[in-house]
Amino acid sequence: MVVRILLAVALLAAPVSGEILDIPVKLRQENWNASDPPWNRTPIREGWPGSCVFASTVTLLRVHGFDATATYWRNNYQGGSSASKIVNTLNESNLKFALEVYGQEEFLDWACRNRLGAVIFFKPRHCCNLIDLTDTHAFVIDNNHPNATEIYTREKFLRMWKKPFNTQGTGGGNGFAFTLVYPPPPPWPSDSWKKLTE
Repeated sequence: MVVRILLAVALLAAPVSGEILDIPVKLRQENWNASDPPWNRTPIREGWPGSCVFASTVTLLRVHGFDATATYWRNNYQGGSSASKIVNTLNESNLKFALEVYGQEEFLDWACRNRLGAVIFFKPRHCCNLIDLTDTHAFVIDNNHPNATEIYTREKFLRMWKKPFNTQGTGGGNGFAFTLVYPPPPPWPSDSWKKLTE
């Protein structure tokens, strides 16, 4: 069910922490090849079609404690996904989510301020997880390299995220993003966060 942003704010029971959505490496889903059977998922190979939208969503599902749903998605969905396809899949899974399709950066600010994170169309023909957006920087997990966190200036990140799609494969995210609308997980203790991300 799509939840509009004003309603989404009202649904959040947890207080706003203002801290980064710290996703331990073990919860970050690596992209998998579009043609692999569920029993033999392999990491994406350069130049092969992947399952980046589903991989980014699996990461967000795990962070929010939806382990069974994340496992189901991991085993049953693959290949590329359009905005309409992922919205349909979220609805079929009876998940509450908020959606941005017009490149309004206030949506990303809200999602990060509330430690929800977001699944974003980003880079040419790719999807990633946004885990924080500050006044100066954006922090992104790319499921092709999930052990690292990419850091962009806010200006460069927003330019890439808002850049329109194109058929040459050089376009951007077209301003598409969504997040799950459930109370965020508590922050990890700083020592645990360091150990899990090393």
